[in-house]
Amino acid sequence: MTRGRLASLLLFTVLGVLAAAIRMLQFHHALIYPDGYQYLLMARGIAEHGRPLTTLGHGGDLFVPNADASLKPLFPLLVALLHLCGIPLRSAGEAVTVLAEAAEVVLVGLVAWALTRSRLAGVAASALCLASAGLAFWSGFSGPDALAQALALGSVLALAGRRWTTGGAVAGLCITARPELALVALVALAVAAGRRESRAGAVSALRAAAGAVLAVLLATRPALGLPEPRLLLEVGAAAIAAALLVDLGLHRPRLTAPIGVLVTAAAIALESSAWHAPTGGRTLLETDWPLLAVGIGGLLIGLFAPALRACAFCLVVGAALLGSAYYAKNPELPRYAAELLPVLALGGAVGAAAIARAQRSLLTAAVVPAAAVAVLALAPQPRLGPDPFGQIARQLDSRSATPLLTAAPDAYGLLLAPRPVISLAAGLRGLALFDAAQRTYAPELRAGGSAVARLASTGFMLRPGAPVDRKPALLVYGRVVSGPGGRKVSAAARGTGHAALPAGRRR
Repeated sequence: MTRGRLASLLLFTVLGVLAAAIRMLQFHHALIYPDGYQYLLMARGIAEHGRPLTTLGHGGDLFVPNADASLKPLFPLLVALLHLCGIPLRSAGEAVTVLAEAAEVVLVGLVAWALTRSRLAGVAASALCLASAGLAFWSGFSGPDALAQALALGSVLALAGRRWTTGGAVAGLCITARPELALVALVALAVAAGRRESRAGAVSALRAAAGAVLAVLLATRPALGLPEPRLLLEVGAAAIAAALLVDLGLHRPRLTAPIGVLVTAAAIALESSAWHAPTGGRTLLETDWPLLAVGIGGLLIGLFAPALRACAFCLVVGAALLGSAYYAKNPELPRYAAELLPVLALGGAVGAAAIARAQRSLLTAAVVPAAAVAVLALAPQPRLGPDPFGQIARQLDSRSATPLLTAAPDAYGLLLAPRPVISLAAGLRGLALFDAAQRTYAPELRAGGSAVARLASTGFMLRPGAPVDRKPALLVYGRVVSGPGGRKVSAAARGTGHAALPAGRRR
């Protein structure tokens, strides 16, 4: 190993340690509802009996994850493995998330270095990810987001070095963390299979990816739920279009720049609503506009640089493909837009490498990403409010151990364990909780009994544009009855992910 290469690897190691320390300080102990609670309950079930299903206390409901969570068993599996080693469940989730965040910062730099052959580009990509307020905020919740991003980058790094089996296996693991990344993997597979020099490698990668997915599914045996047919059709059509575009761009280099510009414009339009949606009093556009500008600018520069044209074009098409999937799923959720921030960091790295080659000056190429990192580091962070479920759970702990009827059995089933928790429904009799979750998910249900207590709540935010529900929770002993007052929110609405955020309007 040359001295320069050894110094670079040492630099990225230091970056990884620094990233782990910073992300640990930025980590949120509140959980996204319902996603974070469901992942930890899945982990509890895997630790108990090898399946992501669990009973919410003796006599309580059987917890079964929703369709969205059931397709992401890798994160709960890793949390369960740490939990079996004696680490508390929530601490295990925090450890997996923080380590994945640190790995993501390192891997995005190594991928940029591998794709551009520029150490400056690698350092710029890592620094941009580490300084991003939006990435730090949305990756700071226990969940599979950072894990999937790290695995996706690891797969790209391995495949860029033509380690087909390793890259395929890591890609398979990535798909079990966030299944929509299978779209990018399928497009890459189709393009590689269409080229004679990479066809055998593509077959090896496919075999390894299928083996990794099968291994995780056999280890956890989740009750898989399929997305809506409409969503599958839309993202399938987008994947086919992306594969055709990449193939066209690689075979006709003169068309790469104009097609890439059009695809970039389409990707910006798809994610516009999510970038403007407020989260914790801030939007992604307010906190991460330097990364957006540097990333898009770098990709456009790369499209016109012959040596980096193919790299920039593939990044643009991949980002547009993921953007279309997230648009079809929820066009206004900043959490999904944050999934694309590492791609913007790679775009900034491509631009820095292109400028360095054209100007033959590392100092000139470093000015823009360095300025972007400085502005990102000084940007105000979104504000995270207290977890309303945790606050109510602490008040319930001191009251009794009787079964609790609630519209949020996943949250209270985790927080009040081993107390039995049952889903609120008309006709049931017992100790029922009427809180913000009930007022949102089951507004037609009413209390038919005597009030036991009023519990203070810090607020619970559920839907875009919806105000904070500041009303206290009411604990009632009696029969749950159905009455007038609106329609019940469908279970599908629970899969979008809601964080505990401060007053104002969100998502």
